[in-house]
Amino acid sequence: GHIYSDATCTDFEAKGMFRLSGTNGNSGFYFRANHPASDPDGFPRGYEAQICNSQDAYTGWLWKPGTPTGKPTSALMTKDGEWFTYKIKVVGNHIQFWINNKLVMTYDDEEYTSGHFAIQGHNPGMKIEAKKLYYRVISR
Repeated sequence: GHIYSDATCTDFEAKGMFRLSGTNGNSGFYFRANHPASDPDGFPRGYEAQICNSQDAYTGWLWKPGTPTGKPTSALMTKDGEWFTYKIKVVGNHIQFWINNKLVMTYDDEEYTSGHFAIQGHNPGMKIEAKKLYYRVISR
C-alpha cells in the first residue's frame, strides 16, 4: 500500500533516511504523485524514487508507473537493514537523486507536474522505515 502526505509540491527538495528489512523488500518514495481516480488503492500516478535491494531496478532508479525510467550512474549502494539518506530535487522537468550525499541519477521529464509525497510498502512481509523526512519548496 501507500501512505500519502497531505502536502503537495511542484518544485521542491526532499530528504529523508530509509531502511528496508524483512523478506523481498521493495518500496519507494513517491513525489508529484496522485491517487488514480478509478482505484484509490492502486499505484499512484507520479514519480517514484525506488527503494529496493533485490531486483535489477534497485535503489536510485526513477520509476514512472510500472516502468523503470531513469537509471542511476552507480551500482547498488544500499543494503537491507542499513539506514541510508535519499535526497530528491525537482525543478521544472529536471529530476535529481542523491544517495548518501552522492548524485546518482539525473533525468528530464514533463509528465507529472504536481502532487503528493507517498511512501510505498510493495511486498508482503517486508518492512520500510523512514525518519528525518523533510521537504522545502523551491520557487522559480
